Amino acid sequence: MQEQQPKGLRYLILAQIWERLGYYSLQTILILFLTKALLLSEKNAYLIHGTFTSMLFLAAMIGSYYAERYLGFFRAVMVGGAFLLLGYLMLAWSSLTWMGLSLVIVGNGLFTPSLLHSIKELFKPDDQRCVRAFSFLSMGMCIGAMIPPLFLGWIIKVYGWEAGFLSAALAVFISLVIVFSRRHFYRRLSSIPLAKVMNIRLLAGLVTSCGVFYFLFQFPRETNWLISCVIFPALLGWVFFLLKKSRGLQVNTVGSLLLLLVSIGYWTVQSQTWTSLILYADKNISKHWMGITLDAEWTRFFYPLFLFFLIPLFIRIGGVVEKKGLSFMMKGLSLSVLCLSFGFYVLGMGGVFFSDHGEVSAWWLIASYFIQALGELCLIPIALSFFSGVLPQHVRGMMLTAWFIARAVAFSLGAELATLTAVPLDATLIESLQVYNSAFILYGTIALGLSIASFVFLPTYKRFKEWDVSQSS
Repeated sequence: MQEQQPKGLRYLILAQIWERLGYYSLQTILILFLTKALLLSEKNAYLIHGTFTSMLFLAAMIGSYYAERYLGFFRAVMVGGAFLLLGYLMLAWSSLTWMGLSLVIVGNGLFTPSLLHSIKELFKPDDQRCVRAFSFLSMGMCIGAMIPPLFLGWIIKVYGWEAGFLSAALAVFISLVIVFSRRHFYRRLSSIPLAKVMNIRLLAGLVTSCGVFYFLFQFPRETNWLISCVIFPALLGWVFFLLKKSRGLQVNTVGSLLLLLVSIGYWTVQSQTWTSLILYADKNISKHWMGITLDAEWTRFFYPLFLFFLIPLFIRIGGVVEKKGLSFMMKGLSLSVLCLSFGFYVLGMGGVFFSDHGEVSAWWLIASYFIQALGELCLIPIALSFFSGVLPQHVRGMMLTAWFIARAVAFSLGAELATLTAVPLDATLIESLQVYNSAFILYGTIALGLSIASFVFLPTYKRFKEWDVSQSS
């Protein structure tokens, strides 16, 4: 990597791995912590998880603006990391859960987009090495997601929930040390004067943001509906208006809106991997697999494992497909939703026909994760268009923003969808399995309908594009 990639890339990716290790430590245990430690009902836990994840994506957009205008990317990484560290430490005390999650949201909003911008700053426009850097970055994130499930279940069982959150804090601390140790190199990415950074209004804004997020956690269902019913229509109108104003991009307006709509449907269903699938693994998946005792946390190891080994192949394919344009991106998204549908059908059918007194073999969940991973990899052409991209720079930034908002909307809707799997406290294993089977088959059907609709729309989009070209000529 050092010979072919820009100086400093390996340290940024290493910092990203450690930060993601902390983030995925939190995501792996959060739904279990809410239901087992805080004793929340499953329905409330799902709603709170949806609120938390939705606000993570919204904060990333705001944090990117703060970094570019007021902090500079290097300082935003350091300040964001400090918020993350403090947030994970607060989570170790159950009485500070909501404030801890609020600090994590603000910290993630500053840290993650700033680190990605820092990586992009290492490359000149149209540098083909960007694609390979994207591959390294994606694989690094998979490493950060693979490691926590292997040890968190054991740590929590032996030392308690506090140890799980402290391990996340340790990971973020190491990430900050890595970035700080290279500060002389990365400071050139921060062209913002220090006097502007120390503005009291800026610091007050960050603290106020934590207070706002803390308040929203008190009303998770209302927050999720606010994101879905207010931000989503505003997003569609904004994208439609801006694309119509962009000369030469009118033909892509309908296609881009379709991408957003189908992607919201995809991430709404896919978000179940962090909520209902973890509780399903805790209740109804057999704890014995190939001589290994599986806990619910351990089952999250397989999904990033499949992504890690398949990403290089799909990056190569995606680099070719991405240059073909928007219609190929829509095909990739349609395939993603189709794979997601099959993944949930596998889970539902496995539970219906191959259960043993309410328990299902872990192989069914592993197979489902493999199919879902194939689907997520079909999104690589879209991700590449944001990272290096065939889209013009101003449209690329706009669509990336829209993509983040779409993810926020999807996780808020996904929380409502997850409530369909809420199992009564007095339910037997067989009764809880019946709840999950019905929900998984419904999720598969929703995804299948989205996939069919997007495939059906493709010929119409192509005819519209051909008509637009003929009219222009």
